[in-house]
Amino acid sequence: MNWALIVDGQVREITDIDPAGRFHSSLHWQECGEATRPGDVWTGDAFAPPPASDVPLRRVVSPLAFRGRFTDDELGAITLAASRALDGGKPQLEVWIADLGAAGEVDLDGERLARGLDLLVSVGLLTKARRAEILA
Repeated sequence: MNWALIVDGQVREITDIDPAGRFHSSLHWQECGEATRPGDVWTGDAFAPPPASDVPLRRVVSPLAFRGRFTDDELGAITLAASRALDGGKPQLEVWIADLGAAGEVDLDGERLARGLDLLVSVGLLTKARRAEILA
């Protein structure tokens, strides 16, 4: 037997220890089955899954995980191209790479990332198909 702590109509915690007499009487504990999870809604008669969110999930990865989406050959070619472009007075690619490394996270659907990948496609370092694979 499990019990769910209900706060504002939503399951906040699950325990398999009978809470009777262990917590303040103002807390609402309800017997529940094995399928009940934190976030479920208590309707007064039964538990139900939480409503679907209208907020899209953000697709983010660490900078290192993002680098892992490239092959070693691609990373080498991008690094060499950035260095040569920088020597030629065009720092855009080098700046984009530095920004990626400094970011706490890489938003796979972000505009800045899209512009950088478009730059890689425009200079022939990636194909459009490969760009799509990297973002998948």
